[in-house]
Amino acid sequence: MQYATHIATKNQLLGDGISPEMIVDLAWSLVVMQKQHKINNPLIPKVLDVLSRFEREAPLTTCELLKLYQINIYIKDMVANYQLADCFLRVIPENVIALAEAEFEK
Repeated sequence: MQYATHIATKNQLLGDGISPEMIVDLAWSLVVMQKQHKINNPLIPKVLDVLSRFEREAPLTTCELLKLYQINIYIKDMVANYQLADCFLRVIPENVIALAEAEFEK
């Protein structure tokens, strides 16, 4: 199953792109499949790059905010363990992180 996800993700990233409605779910699903302190999927940096340019008119849902909260924790861990560059700490804007943290703490 992980191979099929990898191929589908690669095709979306390199082809027509990923719809704004799917990028948070896709990034989260790839992140939760990773082993602790290690990046096993080479598409994660690309997905995070796409996520950094995420825009849409509809507001983020509660579920998306919670997923972004978890993605942010993952990014911090990967930067701390030298698996991602420091620039990835800016993937999720501060105001979105604040909203996500507030939603998580409810």
